[in-house]
Amino acid sequence: MPKFNEKGAVLLLKKTAALILFLLVLALLIPLAGYDAKSSGGKDQDILALMDQMTLEEKVGQLFIVHVYGKSAEDPNYEQTNLEMKRGGKNFKEIIEKYHVGGIIYFNWTDNIGTPADLEQVNALSNDLQKIAMGQKHGIPLFIATDQEGGIVQRLKEPGTVFPGNMALGAARSSDLAYQSAAVLGKELMSLGINMNFAPVLDVNVNYLNPVIGVRSFGEDPDLVAKLGVSQVRGYQDQGILTTAKHFPGHGDTDVDSHYGLPIIHHDPETLKKVDLKPFQAAIEAGTDAIMTAHIVVPALDGSGLPATLSRPILTGLLREEMGFEGLIITDSLGMSGANVLPPEEVPVQAFLAGNDILLNPPDVELAYQAVLKAVKEGRIAEERLNESVYRILKVKKDKGLFENPYVEKGAIHETGSEKKLNTAKKAAEQSITLVKNENRLLPLKPSTKVFVTGPSSGNPEYLAALLREKGYDAEAYATAASPTAEQIDKALELSAPAGAIIVTTYNADTNEAQKRLVAALKESGGSVDGKGKPVAVAAVRNPYDLLAFPEVDAYLATYGNLNVSLDALARVLAGEVNPIGKLPVTIPNLFEYGHFLSYVDVRGLQQLIAKAKSIANDDGRYTVPSFQALQTAIGKAEEALPFITTEEKLKEETAKLQKAIDDLADLTPLERLIEKAKSESVRNGTYTKASVEALKKEIAAAEKALPELASKEEITREMEKLQAALDGLADLTPLKQLIEKAKSINNADGKYTRSSFDALQKAIAAAEKALETAATNAEISREIAKLQAALDGLVESSAGGGNGKTPSGQPDGGKTPKTDGDEAPGGGEQLPKTATNLYGLLAAGILLILAAGENGIAEKKGWLIRRLFETERY
Repeated sequence: MPKFNEKGAVLLLKKTAALILFLLVLALLIPLAGYDAKSSGGKDQDILALMDQMTLEEKVGQLFIVHVYGKSAEDPNYEQTNLEMKRGGKNFKEIIEKYHVGGIIYFNWTDNIGTPADLEQVNALSNDLQKIAMGQKHGIPLFIATDQEGGIVQRLKEPGTVFPGNMALGAARSSDLAYQSAAVLGKELMSLGINMNFAPVLDVNVNYLNPVIGVRSFGEDPDLVAKLGVSQVRGYQDQGILTTAKHFPGHGDTDVDSHYGLPIIHHDPETLKKVDLKPFQAAIEAGTDAIMTAHIVVPALDGSGLPATLSRPILTGLLREEMGFEGLIITDSLGMSGANVLPPEEVPVQAFLAGNDILLNPPDVELAYQAVLKAVKEGRIAEERLNESVYRILKVKKDKGLFENPYVEKGAIHETGSEKKLNTAKKAAEQSITLVKNENRLLPLKPSTKVFVTGPSSGNPEYLAALLREKGYDAEAYATAASPTAEQIDKALELSAPAGAIIVTTYNADTNEAQKRLVAALKESGGSVDGKGKPVAVAAVRNPYDLLAFPEVDAYLATYGNLNVSLDALARVLAGEVNPIGKLPVTIPNLFEYGHFLSYVDVRGLQQLIAKAKSIANDDGRYTVPSFQALQTAIGKAEEALPFITTEEKLKEETAKLQKAIDDLADLTPLERLIEKAKSESVRNGTYTKASVEALKKEIAAAEKALPELASKEEITREMEKLQAALDGLADLTPLKQLIEKAKSINNADGKYTRSSFDALQKAIAAAEKALETAATNAEISREIAKLQAALDGLVESSAGGGNGKTPSGQPDGGKTPKTDGDEAPGGGEQLPKTATNLYGLLAAGILLILAAGENGIAEKKGWLIRRLFETERY
């Protein structure tokens, strides 16, 4: 019979167990992998079932979002226009039914949204279009889209809420305002049945000559653009709006407008990654629903010379595969010149092959639709590729709840343009106005100053003058053409003669020689008799770069927009009612750097304190709810107060309020730690008296109950004091137990002690053991210790037992404590019972002694253990 190999058997068992575990895991994984690979890839079965029923024509139709003229689904006033403009039919109804389009885009110039808007008309149009779409064979709802960026690109204006635009938000440096602006705009769009917004703009405007982006960008810093862009993505999505980050891969460094030409971006790959692509990557990670392409050539990404909209390396290679975007890719309008570098019928086909899911606004709907359909039927576009985009489109529509309910209630429009929303826009504008230059403290204007306001009509000088008159100024206005004529400049000089201060509202003056001449003429003479001129303040009401045209002006402000909301804020700044706190979100080349700003009162210290307060988080519940809420309220009030701090006294007052809210934060951490400490002490069974432990547990429960209700530091301190008192009141039984053990170790078998003294000790031991159960306080324990110690001290050695008649403690015999039965181990104190004479006992006892020894005693105890082992008979 072979010899049993114990080690081999154990190894075999281990290998067998590992093999079984591996097979079990494999058995679980294989069916799942097979399902994903061979069935639907984890896709939505309802969407797949719907697609199985759709024809190629219906699938191709889902790829298109088109514009149509008209106020209603069958507006008779625009039938001829739609036919002439190659919309594919004479009205919305005909086009939806004929092409099965995936969506509609609204514009002002198509009269879908009027200026001002008729909210009921837009609401009704959206619902009617959805009814037409849902009434088709498969009932697929529409994307209804528009461009509602805020600022100069805002389709819904009055009576909607008008915001100052992205660069204004960049000047305000406020993520909160970026979020709030998107939330307001998004909610108003939803009330009109518009479920998709082609915003936010994530282009990083690093070129001051950029003619198409400019103030539509948040600024030149990619981190700022990313931060504010992500805030807007969340703001729109929280209102149910589909977001579209644009224009990928970045339209910020161009001096050509892609509406009219084909821009080329000369950035190298590293710059593209650090600047242009950074905001888009942030938006992808934030969950943007869609990304819109740009009609720009980027040689570093695609050397073919094709614009990004038609570039597979850029859209599929970079956006899909490298950056990991899984949402919808949408072309910018295919009617723009930048997209039309191929024959008209090739543009939509190449755009789709490049990786776009949605083809926006082809100039000829019938031509584009038939071209894509033909490409699918001929195999140029694989049906599998078509299905990928159609699935993606339908899945987004389902996820957004459009299949379930694509309609919007009429009553929703009544919240549009509410006072609360208008105040949000007002706040954004006030925090955006940037004072760049202010020689001789020209601004704010002195009360009752006679003011002359001029500039091109696009700068709306009449409106600004009217606002100043309301504030008590004697203000006169004169509007010129966009490029003022010589006669208009002379007229402006004449009218400025009586004025004490001159305000010029300029509109892209850095590229307009006539506006330069107007400002120069006013600066040189300003209608003055002595020809020395008068103080001139310029307010750039679009791009902030106008100062390049006249750097010598006395004062210069940037509003980043010419809408009333921005001009209202400008008037308040000029009058000194608002302290300008906006910071340049771009560099004015060779003059002022990014981040430059001036204020009537320097509020940078308060701004830093606000930033510090905002950095304080409470996700872990560290602070009491009331004190943290009080801090949030104080932050909000400080931010609201910022533009209105026009004196040092007001600044000190607002700073003190916020600092107090920070100082008053009630931190629960010390109390929570004390509770944990108390809990750990309360479970040390037998260490403390029952009564003191129960008292501690009662205080622990009271402290835990109080935690969510505490508000202030004072309340926390009171709870801590009560709990600490209970901890301090824990009555420790350990000294008494140790003394009892010491007393019990003394025996009198040899009659060493007198009977009376030994009996007294036994009685004292019994009393002490009883006290272990009944004692409550430290004082009671101390009394028992004293009594037992007295009994120990009262032991008297008897002469019959061989003693000298003295007590065993501190008397002539040296006060030695009686030894126990056993050998004394080296190092003093540790005793090894004589009964531990077997090998295992000695080993265990010896190891314990070695572990208990200090560093210097280990060698001694090891030697002792070895000697004992050799002396043991059983060894």
